[in-house]
Amino acid sequence: MNMATGSTNATTEYLSIADAAKRMPGRVTVSTVWRWATDGYRGVRLRTQRVGWRLWTTPAWVDEFLIAIEQANDQPATPAVVVAAPKPKPNKPRRPVRERLPIRK
Repeated sequence: MNMATGSTNATTEYLSIADAAKRMPGRVTVSTVWRWATDGYRGVRLRTQRVGWRLWTTPAWVDEFLIAIEQANDQPATPAVVVAAPKPKPNKPRRPVRERLPIRK
């Protein structure tokens, strides 16, 4: 049964995230592919189908994702907004130990 359409035509080959990582060019880890599927990369998300706790993708969806991120990489990145860090508080001079601890008699 085809998971995406619900039909019984089994022409679509589904890949686990681990198998998709093996098919990627270069050294791509499973956690990277998982992050691309859940969070995306530069606004592009790897298309997946969830069955239970597992994510599945297809070779066609992987190819679409690789083409889309290649196009996203060709576009200039948006400039980062620089936010000034808060100024640190000045350190107070420490009192000597005799003044900080109560004296017991």
